Amino acid sequence: MVERQRPTAPETSPLREQGGLTLDHWQYIASLKFNDPKINQYTQAKAAGLIDEEQGPFIGSRHWQSIYYETLKKTDGFERLVGMILRPTNFHLAQEVRKLSEKERRRVITCNDYYSRMGADFDLDDNRKQYGLSLSSRAYWVPEKNTWYLNYSEVGFKHGMPWELEERTSIASSQIILNHWLLTEVELGDPIHTSPNELMRVIREKVPVEELIERIRRKRTDYKLVSGWEKPLPQAV
Repeated sequence: MVERQRPTAPETSPLREQGGLTLDHWQYIASLKFNDPKINQYTQAKAAGLIDEEQGPFIGSRHWQSIYYETLKKTDGFERLVGMILRPTNFHLAQEVRKLSEKERRRVITCNDYYSRMGADFDLDDNRKQYGLSLSSRAYWVPEKNTWYLNYSEVGFKHGMPWELEERTSIASSQIILNHWLLTEVELGDPIHTSPNELMRVIREKVPVEELIERIRRKRTDYKLVSGWEKPLPQAV
């Protein structure tokens, strides 16, 4: 039996399923101030009619997360009371944006989303346990030595009995770096001595976007849809 291919983001995005947000919605969102300048730029361009979503993706789940939390503040607690009484139109717009952005932030992830939290250190999802104790592992980049290291915990013993967690350090394995950054040995010959910035360059230059999307799908099964790299935004006039 042939496995049914998963839909691409544009086919099942909530923005299309629900008819999308109206110009009124985008003008309202554009009136809000976000810490991320890309969200401000995107919403202003949407409000000005300069964005064609078919040319995207332009933003990812991390941006929708910010939009969701901002509209959550506007529709909850004290601001909810103020909005319902003094600004009912904006309050209803905020409610609708909140509802859609809550779905969007959980459904679609871009390549930029996946790599946005990667940097000079990361925790390993190995879920190790010994004698009922949870063990942790963390890989980190040391620029002075041009090397990835691994800091990990092991159970120490006293009088033959498990006593306490002991911290240990070693050079990280190549496979740890390759698995985390979704690369293969063919694409990267010396991962242990490759900096985070260089790893990102290799990913963008050597891994075809469709292949990268498949790797992210296998890694992040909590998202239904995976999109490609985010596109540059047009400037609002």
